[in-house]
Amino acid sequence: MENENVVATSKLLKLQGFIKIDVGSSKKSGYEFKRKSHFLKLTSIFISSLITVVLGLTLDDTLEFKGFNVTISLKNLAVALSAILTGINTWDAFVSYTFRSQQESSIVNKLTMLYKDIDLYLESNQNCTISDYNSYKDRYNKIHEEYSQDRASSKDEKSEKE
Repeated sequence: MENENVVATSKLLKLQGFIKIDVGSSKKSGYEFKRKSHFLKLTSIFISSLITVVLGLTLDDTLEFKGFNVTISLKNLAVALSAILTGINTWDAFVSYTFRSQQESSIVNKLTMLYKDIDLYLESNQNCTISDYNSYKDRYNKIHEEYSQDRASSKDEKSEKE
């Protein structure tokens, strides 16, 4: 029994190490996805506002600058900005940075709960068993399986939309 306790404790500590690595990488990925999502959203807001201002400007049709009709160029600028905005919004829908950030946040939360559960189990426990380790390992595997299925289903949904 003593040997099983040592082996189970060692395996649980190793599992905690893997969980720490996973949490760290998922936190980093989630932060990057959130940062990219915010950048796209803020850019979209800025360009939308700029389009509104450009469309709201009214200039005299006779106003010319070196033979160039300013009113026509403002309309063209609004069209060009609208095309850029469409591209940004399409890219945002395609990459789904917000959704990916939420996926990473979800796995971080689940793995953190698992880590804490293992930590509480190990605290002053001299009777760790392989079956308990297997139970925690199964939870770990299930979390990763759910994460993989979420990623795959979100890719499948994108493929169906295209």
